[in-house]
Amino acid sequence: MLNKFSDIVGVVGFSISSLLLFHLLPEPFSSDVNSIIAYALMAIIFPYFIWSYRLPTMAYFRFPEISFTSAIGFLLALGLGVNAILSPRAISLPLSATLQGLVYLAVIGIGEEIVSRGLVFGILYKYGKKIAIFGSSLAFGLMHLNIYLGEYWDPWQAFWHVCAAFGFGVLACAIMLATKSIWVACIYHALVDWTVVFSKKAEGDVIYPDATSPLWDGLVDGFFSMSIDLFLALFLLWIVRGPKIWRFFRKPFKFFGLIEKEDEATTSQHPSKFDESQQPLT
Repeated sequence: MLNKFSDIVGVVGFSISSLLLFHLLPEPFSSDVNSIIAYALMAIIFPYFIWSYRLPTMAYFRFPEISFTSAIGFLLALGLGVNAILSPRAISLPLSATLQGLVYLAVIGIGEEIVSRGLVFGILYKYGKKIAIFGSSLAFGLMHLNIYLGEYWDPWQAFWHVCAAFGFGVLACAIMLATKSIWVACIYHALVDWTVVFSKKAEGDVIYPDATSPLWDGLVDGFFSMSIDLFLALFLLWIVRGPKIWRFFRKPFKFFGLIEKEDEATTSQHPSKFDESQQPLT
């Protein structure tokens, strides 16, 4: 029980500390520059904790493997990313703003994925993949409440954003597990956030529709906002498990020896169980 409590404290503590980075930088910097620096610090600082605690997610800091499941995960991430870029909301910006926007998206993807999929997922992995996937995604979703604190508090907006972020987190976990690489999840994250930077901004804009919904409609809208991501995530995780129906489609990979390489790499670099000798986070 004490070990579980210390792990929960670690998850909450690291999540909150990552958010505090946005409030520790000096005022003279613009908000966009401050955000870039904060996300960059996440990407630099938090890998140290992943390494120092010898979390199993260290194995995912590598290029994706060439395999059937990795190809499906990569194509799914790329397809969703391109769909975001081609969104009707997307706009082009001047060259200097475009370069700054691309840097901003890159550090968002890397910083948030390292904290959520690298650190939090790694801490929870000892309790099983399901706990790690849904627990880290829930923590990721709750971290977005930070946007609505203070004068911007709106319960429905916050609820819908948390639901959407939770579904996004589950799908990002599935992509990482399918490709055996956290970097694909980082690319997916950066591309899907395209309209965060490259979109028209109007005064009074909100992330979701009118927040004056009745209780039932509000709940349904919240669950609908994450339903597509959850469906795609569960489908991808089903493929990762290797059901019999996919054996036919895996034959070309097996012919070229790619399936055997995947199995060997999985055995040597990605143990199926968390190392029981590892000390819990304290």
